[in-house]
Amino acid sequence: MAKGKQDRIPGIENKLQDLHDAALSYADKRDERQACLLEEVALKQTLLGMMKKHKLEHYEYEDVNIDIVHEEETVKVRVKHAKKDEE
Repeated sequence: MAKGKQDRIPGIENKLQDLHDAALSYADKRDERQACLLEEVALKQTLLGMMKKHKLEHYEYEDVNIDIVHEEETVKVRVKHAKKDEE
């Protein structure tokens, strides 16, 4: 979801506007990627459920190979974002 830019307050200047704009562009792309990741994780869980439903450890057909991997290592990273006031 795109967010509108806040209007500048007269008399207040951001001398590093290019840096600020680059940070906002990066954050928008990062948020898009993270939304895609959530969809990917859901699809992966659906696929795993289907493999279990069919009692398969391995599936192979044409150019598709699926294997259940029982060992899993992961990390969890959380970044707190300041809440923005909504009008």
